Amino acid sequence: MPQKDRTLPRPAVPGEAEREQRRILWHFLLGSVFLAGYLGGLWAGRTQEPEFGRSLALFYMDSSQYLAYGGVFGSLFSGSFLQLTTVLLMGFSALGVGLLPVFFLAKGAFCGLGAASVYLQGGARGLVVHWLINSLPDLFLLFVLLWFALRAKTMAEDLGRCLQGGSRLRRTMPVGKLLLDYGLALLLAALLSALGAALAVIFAGVLL
Repeated sequence: MPQKDRTLPRPAVPGEAEREQRRILWHFLLGSVFLAGYLGGLWAGRTQEPEFGRSLALFYMDSSQYLAYGGVFGSLFSGSFLQLTTVLLMGFSALGVGLLPVFFLAKGAFCGLGAASVYLQGGARGLVVHWLINSLPDLFLLFVLLWFALRAKTMAEDLGRCLQGGSRLRRTMPVGKLLLDYGLALLLAALLSALGAALAVIFAGVLL
């Protein structure tokens, strides 16, 4: 008698749906931490020393630093480079998973503090100008940072598992992929810095 085909259908790749859900959850978590830091920075800006807030607002609203396109681009890209490099280093640390939320919390707090300082000194108009010139380019960078942070988190998790289990580093650890993503993130940051610098020069020339 002919035997029945007992070949079972191949199961789906285990854990793929769970990994996707975790990525979405981490994007939401890091974005929420940034927002919490931003709101905390706004609150702290209301209670800060007046002289400090005045100095910070004058720094942001100084029209002379927005005259040259090259200078604005250099300032934006250097800030992007430092932040992306910080996230990269967290990826090569077993503590990176815990440090990433701290990084986004601090970034949000600094942005909120700057916005509060500008509002106290320049009112609603000053805040709108600050958002167009400074906050808009920083918002572009935030999306790149959130994307790259998930790549760094994967690397940090692998390192943490190796240390906890006492096992050797896997040959398939995503070191090369992380560095490739880092290069891509820098390229995106350069393009966004170029766009942000152009917008900053235009808005500063009209509004400041």
